[in-house]
Amino acid sequence: MSESTINVNAVATKNEAGKTIYERSLDFPMPNILQVETLKDMAEKLGEDYCLHQLKAQIKVSWRSKMRVLMEKKDDNGAFENTDEAVIATFDPAWTPELRVTKTPEEKALAALGALDPETRKLVMAQMKKLKE
Repeated sequence: MSESTINVNAVATKNEAGKTIYERSLDFPMPNILQVETLKDMAEKLGEDYCLHQLKAQIKVSWRSKMRVLMEKKDDNGAFENTDEAVIATFDPAWTPELRVTKTPEEKALAALGALDPETRKLVMAQMKKLKE
């Protein structure tokens, strides 16, 4: 896939390891509108109302995901870490979306370890310690 193509995956299934596998995957030429370089050019081609509607819809998704993370976070006992009042108290009317930064492999590993139950985490850490020796 190059920058001049866009990949579309369909019919997702999971293999034995839990990895998502797509039965169909096709590369298409990039639609002209996705090759526009500025918001001004996009607004000229699509119209300001359409662009504003699409941007606001995506920003709403970004905001909801930030709140959802706070709402879904659980402690080691499986209880929610944040009360409804605590989540609502984090609301900031001046919030603006941030560019998502992809986690490094180390950050992903730490997050995966943190998601494990304490007994499994101890076993994994002991196994890693043995491998380093």
